[in-house]
Amino acid sequence: TSVNVCGTKEMALLCQSMKHLKALVHISTAFSNCPNDQIAERFYDPPLKTDELIELCNSENPTIPTEKYLEGWPNTYAFTKCVAEDAIMKYAAGIPTCIVRPSIVICTRSEPIEGWIDNYYGPAGYIA
Repeated sequence: TSVNVCGTKEMALLCQSMKHLKALVHISTAFSNCPNDQIAERFYDPPLKTDELIELCNSENPTIPTEKYLEGWPNTYAFTKCVAEDAIMKYAAGIPTCIVRPSIVICTRSEPIEGWIDNYYGPAGYIA
């Protein structure tokens, strides 16, 4: 939650203060709305709004009923990416915004250096 949701909210708020910002490009995932049969190029209602999830996680005794909120979601990553898109919708309002939903992200071709990656998850872990 702190990276996908809080980080996205803070980035959107930062973008609101940028006077010469041309556009905001948010990298999500093709799985951010996977409970839906079809995914269109639009915002979807999240299972929890951005501030509701942040409040739950920041509460003194965070007991989040995961079975209630994660029903239909393969994991917390896809779930929080959906909520992060809600943060973009709410906090980046008025900014030209693009949400990219790739199905997979792998190492770089050339930048910052050829083949750069900082973890061994997904296909990178299989190849390594």
